[in-house]
Amino acid sequence: CICPSFADTNIIKEGIENVAEARETIINRFGLMKPEYVAEGFYSLITECGNGDALIVAKDTNFIIYPDFSMPLILFLATGAKIFGSRVFKPWQQALYLFIIFICLHLAFSFLLSFIF
Repeated sequence: CICPSFADTNIIKEGIENVAEARETIINRFGLMKPEYVAEGFYSLITECGNGDALIVAKDTNFIIYPDFSMPLILFLATGAKIFGSRVFKPWQQALYLFIIFICLHLAFSFLLSFIF
């Protein structure tokens, strides 16, 4: 999948009131790429990236593969859901789980550092 920022195409010219003002805002906030630059990104996506990758294309930057953290996050949350034992792992439980993990890591690192210093 390719995720381009704004490119100088008809999509930003048609159906917008105050085209000149909108164009100026886009240029100032995000930059306006040439369509050829987006095409270069697409070519890089199909020649250099893996199946399922999402490539971010923005003005004056290198192309960036957007990392997919969904599976590790699901596994992390699934572990918490099993620990809490509830049928629905609610946001407050997720926050508490994250806090408990943070405290455990803090204590573990503090304990290990006590041997060094």
